[in-house]
Amino acid sequence: MEVKSKKFEPGATVRDGETHFCFYCEDASDVTCEVFDDYKNKKGEKFPLKQDDDGYWHLTVKEDLTGSWYGYHVEHPKKLAETNPYRGQLFADPYSTHVTVQNRYDQRAKSYIFNHEYDWENDRHVFPEDPRDLVIYETHLKDLVAHPSSKSTGDGFYQKFIDPKQKGGIAHLKKLGVNCVEFLPLQKFAVEEPPYGKETKEGFLNSWNPYSENYWGYMTSFFLSPETSFASDASEKISGYTTATVTEFKNLVKELHKNDITVLMDVVYNHTSLFDLNPCTHLCSHTYLRYNEKGELMNRSGTGNEYRSENEHARELILMSLKHWVKEYHIDGFRFDLAALLDRDTWDAIRKELHNIDPRIVLIAEPWGGYYSPSAFSEHDWASWNDRIRNSLKGSDPLHDRGFIFSDWQHETGRGRLENVFRGMLKDGEGGLYETSAHSVNYLESHDGYTLADFIRIGLDPELHDQKIEDVAAFNKLDENQMLHSKFAALSLFTAQGITMIHAGQDMDAQK
Repeated sequence: MEVKSKKFEPGATVRDGETHFCFYCEDASDVTCEVFDDYKNKKGEKFPLKQDDDGYWHLTVKEDLTGSWYGYHVEHPKKLAETNPYRGQLFADPYSTHVTVQNRYDQRAKSYIFNHEYDWENDRHVFPEDPRDLVIYETHLKDLVAHPSSKSTGDGFYQKFIDPKQKGGIAHLKKLGVNCVEFLPLQKFAVEEPPYGKETKEGFLNSWNPYSENYWGYMTSFFLSPETSFASDASEKISGYTTATVTEFKNLVKELHKNDITVLMDVVYNHTSLFDLNPCTHLCSHTYLRYNEKGELMNRSGTGNEYRSENEHARELILMSLKHWVKEYHIDGFRFDLAALLDRDTWDAIRKELHNIDPRIVLIAEPWGGYYSPSAFSEHDWASWNDRIRNSLKGSDPLHDRGFIFSDWQHETGRGRLENVFRGMLKDGEGGLYETSAHSVNYLESHDGYTLADFIRIGLDPELHDQKIEDVAAFNKLDENQMLHSKFAALSLFTAQGITMIHAGQDMDAQK
């Protein structure tokens, strides 16, 4: 083992028959890398890392370790070590581009070193000439292919989504005629949550999810790694044992591009996952997470913590991740969850770095979390979700604050604002938010809150709000009056200037 002074990009790099490890953790007093021949091995070969003057930990092993797994053991100063329930545990690298995990809440991830060659067949990014021509279909990969009615075949959901013989997945997108799909998070996350009603040894009590399973992915574990549970090699106990995830994810993007469909990813950089062995959360929290003056983790959004994007090393991880998805997976753009929790210098750095690759890459903010910020994002040349069109057209509450499609005025909406809704909520009009309508992402339904159909049902018949549904299939069919409101909502949405977004299932509301 030899430590060199030359800096390497964080992560594991194989070059000239040697493997270089680079890791940043300001909280660490000592770092050891453990390398395994097989993920299932409980013990591997350990190598100490040395810290350079900039705080990075380095190791060079004079061997090509492609096909090996690794992780880090970190020692902290006494004060931090005494409060860390994960002391002595093996943690995967936060810069992992692929991890193998156990299907349990803590995942017990190990980083995998691989050399992945892939034939993109001259694939290129796909964009319309004007971003306002995007019609985004927001969905989860699994939602469109999991039900038997999709008639999807294939091993794993990446394969099922592009199965040419199915009714769901890409076939459904093509039938609708949308030109963009936005996938709910597909960066690596824990699909299993802590056992319901039982406190874990680390002190987590799952009081929120009786199923102890969640595939939506809003508790990201590794920003550069794809979700392994949707791949063909996922088993009952382990996922990501091979690099099938990498190949199948790329096949998914390539096939969508062949059909002229722009591919966006929903990404979650505003906080980190809590209950798995997440290195950002439990090893290097003072680098990656915000603390208040009392030394407590900040949590203005209710997600458990806040990502410290203003820290240069935390920001570096975000930028490396985004460039990785664009270059290695040909992703065409991103929707940023609770983006107002990221600092404004990071907004600018993201736009600069990605638009240096391709100025057409789509950047969409969910413009709240810390504060309400659509106008600020527009000033920084970002698009964002336009909740004012959502509220003006359908209302903010089906019981007490209905909107235009019900022939009512939502409490913030008057004629001037409604006219501006259809212009793209421009800043020179009433209630305006945006410098240009190209920054307005218009929607009536998303993965949060009521579906549009339920909003209409309750808005027309408030007694349904507390009614138990006995026959789901019959309930799902809209009656004639509900259908008229749904079609009027769709007409209003597609008439408004800006980028259009619909959520999976919303298209069904306009069909009998």
